[in-house]
Amino acid sequence: MPFRFRIAPPDGTTRVVTLGTLLLLGGLTFWIWIVSGEETEALIFTLFLVWGPLAVTLLFAPRGYLVSREGIVIRRAVGSFTIPAAEVESVELVGRVRPGIRLWASGGLFGWFGLFTLKDGGTAKVYATRWERMVRIKTRREIYLLSPAEPEAFTEAVQRMVLTQAK
Repeated sequence: MPFRFRIAPPDGTTRVVTLGTLLLLGGLTFWIWIVSGEETEALIFTLFLVWGPLAVTLLFAPRGYLVSREGIVIRRAVGSFTIPAAEVESVELVGRVRPGIRLWASGGLFGWFGLFTLKDGGTAKVYATRWERMVRIKTRREIYLLSPAEPEAFTEAVQRMVLTQAK
């Protein structure tokens, strides 16, 4: 039986970046609409070039996690994927993770997701909404950092459903 886990509430930085971006782009859209004299072309341009990328980012933001015997599913509106159980080597709770540079990632808009360097010198694929109380999943090739709302229960479920099966 798979276990579903909610994603943690967003941290302050995620809230500020997301709200700030929405307010800024909302104001820009309103300004373009007023300046353009309500021309349809200007509104279409704004919708596609300003709000389109924002919508795509939202679709790829992590929504939650699923732990089953097959592995760990990172749930997203589009492009959910599985970390196969056979690949998982370890799972552990980590305190505050210090991110470095975003290599190919969203840096706070609707969460933190994608490839990041870390201050400790490594890299990780991050699918989270906060940098505190994270769960580190080490696979044969990569490290994943996740932020379930209940990290202790998530870690226990991975140990019971995924790591026990691998032995």
